[in-house]
Amino acid sequence: MADGELSKDFLTGYYTREGLYPQVQKLQADYQRHQVPFSVLIIDIDHFKSFNDKYGHATGDEILKYFSNAIRLDLAAEQAHLFRLGGDEFVILFPAKEPDEVQHLAKRMNENLRRIPHRVGDLPVKLSFSAGIASYPANGGTAEELLHRADQAMYFSKHIGRGRVTQYGNFFVVRLKQAARLLSILLLAFLVGLGIKFGIQSYPNLENKILGETSHAMRSVGSWFERRPLVRPKEISAAPPTMAWDLITLKSGRVIQGIILEEDELRLTLQLNISAERGVLVLEKADVLKIARKAAPADDK
Repeated sequence: MADGELSKDFLTGYYTREGLYPQVQKLQADYQRHQVPFSVLIIDIDHFKSFNDKYGHATGDEILKYFSNAIRLDLAAEQAHLFRLGGDEFVILFPAKEPDEVQHLAKRMNENLRRIPHRVGDLPVKLSFSAGIASYPANGGTAEELLHRADQAMYFSKHIGRGRVTQYGNFFVVRLKQAARLLSILLLAFLVGLGIKFGIQSYPNLENKILGETSHAMRSVGSWFERRPLVRPKEISAAPPTMAWDLITLKSGRVIQGIILEEDELRLTLQLNISAERGVLVLEKADVLKIARKAAPADDK
């Protein structure tokens, strides 16, 4: 079926969904003759329902027109077949394009949409979309499989934060990376929690050993724990309530309350004031900004 024979959506000018499967099958037949893969991009406008609810369906239709025109203009130099599935969901077929090429185009389209907001009255409305990519024959041997897998990748993009483009071939790799990052955070929090509760000595760079080569976001989480002082598993009796608590201000900005038990040129040994539980902390003097003394609270027992 030639493109000229396909019916078009009255609102966007894209082809209607009735022509989608025949067009995919035509590209499959072309592949059998020439062995040239093709890719499918499924797009869903982010938060479109909230636009409709806030501004009304007439404005929603204007947003759809603006969105579809912006995508069409962005792809003017590309060989692409544009379809509207319904609502704010669209499919674009890219003959002879690999998934990486399509992902590059989709990211560019998203960036251009964000750069030029659509105006609703006097208010600029920033648009973006979530998208999924599947390629024939790598991701599916039939039109149904191919479109279903592109749809799965699109919903994954929405699930991990919207405004993203996911290739079905990278779908499981992204999931594994997310799971590994989550496990890193949980393990780090667990080990630091053990150190705080039981006075277990840890390595100063423990968080770096756990997180390793994770993303910048993960390293920023780990940096919250940076340079935690060493804790030694030493038993010590509770300090008399009449003693003064020392306030140790670290260069990191943290303030620790306790009693200095031992001190030399390099280190301070501090008995912590942690309510009912007490422990001993060893601080490097190089990490200490200043030391001040404070009278013990009257209700400290």
